[in-house]
Parts: sequence; C-alpha cells; structure tokens
Amino acid sequence: MSPRIRRRKFIAIPINRTTKWSCTIAGIDITDFILSGSFPHGLISEELICEIELDNSGEDFTEKFSARDTIQFKMDFADGSTVQFEGEVEEIKNKIESGFFKLGIKGAHFTAQLLDVLVTEEFTNSTISDIRTSLISTYLSDFTTTNIESNTTVINIKFVNKPLLDCLLTLDLEGNEDTYIDFDKDFHTFKKGSKTNLNIHFTLDDSLITLRGLGTDSAEVRNKIQVY
Repeated sequence: MSPRIRRRKFIAIPINRTTKWSCTIAGIDITDFILSGSFPHGLISEELICEIELDNSGEDFTEKFSARDTIQFKMDFADGSTVQFEGEVEEIKNKIESGFFKLGIKGAHFTAQLLDVLVTEEFTNSTISDIRTSLISTYLSDFTTTNIESNTTVINIKFVNKPLLDCLLTLDLEGNEDTYIDFDKDFHTFKKGSKTNLNIHFTLDDSLITLRGLGTDSAEVRNKIQVY
C-alpha cells in the first residue's frame, strides 16, 4: 500500500457581496450603455490599455467624445466611489454590428504619456532616486514624486533622445525596483518583492475575471522621426 500524502491547500470562498460600479468619459455617465470593457492598472512596465464598447443605437454619444478626454472607472463593494482606473481617450471608432450602432473607445492610463516625452540628460555620481525625481520634475510638470522611495545606489548614466518611460524602466533595472503611477498622477517606487498583499485574493470569475499575463513589458510603440 502506498503511503498517504497530505498537502495543505487554500481554497478561497467567494464573499457574498454586491458590486457597485460606474464609468464616465469627459464627465458624461456611460454606465448603462457599456456592453463590455476592460480597465487595467499596474506597473509602468505593463500595457495599461482601456477598451470600452458602447451601445450607441440611440446616437446618445455621437460626436460627444474626443481624444484626451478623461476616462474614469469606479468600482467597489460598498458605495462604488473607489477609482479603479483613470486615463485618457486615444481612439474612437463607430461600428455597426447586427444592425446596431456601437462605439469602440480605446484609452490609456496616464502612464502612456511617458512614451511621448523624449529625454536627453546625463547624470554623474547621482543616486537612482535623485535621478528619477529630477526626470519627473523636469519633464512631467503635472506629476508628483511623493511616494518615490529613497534608493542610494550611485550610478553614472546618459540618456539621448530616449522616451521617458524607457528611462524610468532603466532606472528600475539599475535599482532592482518597480514603479507605478496612481490616479492622482503620483509616482510610487519600491524594491522588487518588498510588498506583501494580505487583503486581496484572486479567485477566477470573482475577483479575477481574466488573466492575460503577469509583468509583461508590452508598452505600445511610438514611432520617432528625427530631422537634422
């Protein structure tokens, strides 16, 4: 007879709760017209693209939205006031499917703005946190650095016409750190593996609806044309 093997296993039991959520674009409530949507938030190394499909059969939203309009998604299990995504509209497409008018809206978290900023700077004998703070203060006037943790590692580094996002990702590698931007446009940095989640579990079809990958560096490409 084979010996018995016992293994402890954690089984998450879904909580009996009611989800409350809402979504606005440019301050206009679109909650009751959303057919599908995704609202990601994560590290700056991840693709944070928001996609929304709207019922526009009554043409309620025709010509209502434009690029750079603010998208805000709120969701929680109480009063629905917790912001879970905030970003800007990047693309709007009219669609007709099965005789119904629809709007396809694509947006991006504020992180995408870092791709449009080119940096040419050189730092000598500077700490990583000082370099990071200097870059953000110089190139992103409406962002803050309140939650950038001190990293006293001293490096020499030079950036030439490099997207700001790539500069910050390079500093993450040099300092063994991760970075994200909150919905108040404040930067947060921390050592890799230093944060522990004790409050949220991930259960398929409950707190986790879909999983497309973890920690993938798939930021969208920006074409750069340089004229001399």
